[in-house]
Amino acid sequence: MAHARLGSREQARTDLERSSELLPTAVAMNELGKIALHAGDTAAARQYFQAAASGQGEVSQQARQAFVRLDIGENPGTYIQSRPFLESGGRLFAQLRNATQLDLQNVVVDFGAVTVDGTARQTRVLRILPAGASVNVDSGIVLQDARQQVQVRIREAQVR
Repeated sequence: MAHARLGSREQARTDLERSSELLPTAVAMNELGKIALHAGDTAAARQYFQAAASGQGEVSQQARQAFVRLDIGENPGTYIQSRPFLESGGRLFAQLRNATQLDLQNVVVDFGAVTVDGTARQTRVLRILPAGASVNVDSGIVLQDARQQVQVRIREAQVR
């Protein structure tokens, strides 16, 4: 890791890979993730951060956050839990919960429902969804029957 701090990333990568073969640690995997990210290899960075994130402690927490930053664009529904529900009058809502420790923004929520008139679709955008927060989002769709088929999908999200 001294090589990384001195700017010799290639030597640091070689040393860290060699040491990780003998004894993989969250610290080494997190540093390898940083080196891969700096080199523009986001696929390798994701793998290293994911490996480092499985542990406990501050380094694993940093790796989890780095992994989420890289992964949320492709898998926003993994980090934002959604639960559809109907309010009185049949209005379709979704309860969204940010399961990360990062503030999120530009969360795009797609609603779909089979109604008596056919299929209704709406999209809503939450500008900000704070870390750990839960919010209710109004779809604008009104259903006549609570047994009608509904779908809520988190299409996009970004780390703020």
